[in-house]
Amino acid sequence: MRHLQSLLAAVIAVAAAGGAEPVTPQPAIDHRVKPLLTVDGHTFKDLNGNGQLDGYEDWRLGIDERINDLVGRMTPAEKAGMMLIQTLNADANGALPDDANRFVRDEHMTRFIFRNPVVPKPDSSAPPGRSGAQITPTHAAEYTNAVQALAESTRLGIPALFKSNARNH
Repeated sequence: MRHLQSLLAAVIAVAAAGGAEPVTPQPAIDHRVKPLLTVDGHTFKDLNGNGQLDGYEDWRLGIDERINDLVGRMTPAEKAGMMLIQTLNADANGALPDDANRFVRDEHMTRFIFRNPVVPKPDSSAPPGRSGAQITPTHAAEYTNAVQALAESTRLGIPALFKSNARNH
């Protein structure tokens, strides 16, 4: 449970673009799937789509309060999914692989290893291998945005986190 809380703290900190302290000024809020809410003149993302501002969605609250609210709403399967990590490579055009929907929606995963080599001019003759196909920076941005949109469409709208293992590729 402690590992899950640490992971959620990282996710919320990234999503809020703030630190452990409550954020006072209105942060920039963007959305692709879930609607926005306006409460007391402030804008929030309605991550669970229920039309009301819930604790974990309120960037004005402290990290611990937001984590506790979110953990209380999660199913055991969603909690287990957050403990998993999977490689999720883009194809040569930066598109989502066929198994992205299964990982995000069915297995509730939120952490992914991004292995695609990002280069200015991909070599289409290079075999994809374990690291996936070479893609452009634009394709990498489109790909990670597509994964975030897929994550936003889930029941609680928990954002995806990407990691890279530069030492090995």
